[in-house]
Amino acid sequence: MQRISHKTIQKLARKNKYPSVSMYVPLEGDYYDLRDKVLRISRQAREQLLDHVDYNQAREILAPIYEAIHDRTQWLHEPYDKTIAMFIAGGEINIYALPDREEEALSVERGFAVSRLFDQLAGHGRFYNLLLTSKAAHLVRSDVSGVKTILKIAATESKVNTGSRQRRARVRAENNSSIDKRYLSRIDKEIRNEISDRSAPMIVVALPKMQAAYRAASRYELLMPEGLKLNPDSMGIDQIIERSRPIATQFYRYYEEVAQQELERRKATDQPHVATGIRSVIEALRDKRVQTLYINPKSAVWGEPLTRAVHLRKQRGDVNLTEEALRGALDTNAEIFNLPEGATNFRAAAILKY
Repeated sequence: MQRISHKTIQKLARKNKYPSVSMYVPLEGDYYDLRDKVLRISRQAREQLLDHVDYNQAREILAPIYEAIHDRTQWLHEPYDKTIAMFIAGGEINIYALPDREEEALSVERGFAVSRLFDQLAGHGRFYNLLLTSKAAHLVRSDVSGVKTILKIAATESKVNTGSRQRRARVRAENNSSIDKRYLSRIDKEIRNEISDRSAPMIVVALPKMQAAYRAASRYELLMPEGLKLNPDSMGIDQIIERSRPIATQFYRYYEEVAQQELERRKATDQPHVATGIRSVIEALRDKRVQTLYINPKSAVWGEPLTRAVHLRKQRGDVNLTEEALRGALDTNAEIFNLPEGATNFRAAAILKY
């Protein structure tokens, strides 16, 4: 089963077919337990679809899920996956595995329900590990799509075939010193070429002497001052990732706190280019004016499209404005953060580009 990624979430946000079905199912039990749950939720989805389309259209929309449920290969997943997310629209189905457990949920609306993927974006921010020894370097990327080695760099060695033993030892020592510097510089250059966005932190895993030497050579902007001072060959990659994740989380939490403080500062000084209120924010998103969105993804805000009324509980004809705001932010590549605590009176806010 495919793991979801940042790019996938953005693609889902851009699909605006009516109606679209989103399902979240916890991965508990065996295949037969999962099949029963999916079939039960599919029946609920069919009932909700009847508020939008006729019976035959509802069956046609859900047909892909009935085909997929009988193919066991569609549901193979890793032991650490906790939830299945399914998105059905226009006769197509996309099935993804999530690393966190989500409660069972169903949504039938215009566009897919992406608010439950917020933690996949914010809580599983991308980070890199550089596993470094004198013989080789491995750059490992970790994000919601999983863990992947994206770059391998081997150290080169000079051959010394002539001369006395003392001369060979002296030349080898000189070569090794020179190779180390060239080796570290080459690692830094190749990493900066590989990581084009330069927006994710990198955590070095190396023995103290090698780590200090690399830090002196590195020009990567988000090299974390705290690394893992150990031989990367002495520990499995899963253990390295688990020990690195709190360091990356601290980086993203700090980044979010700075962004939240910027919003509060702008509001306190009545600076322009700030929108508050879910309706104002959505209008700015439609005009592609939003630089940063602040929202509580777990708090659904409902609205009536024509009268512009806003409700905290869904009423007939309402659309989920929280989902609409998140989809708009993902579609326009705006930054997304949690709404600051105590700012729930306006449900959403945004810093505008102009």
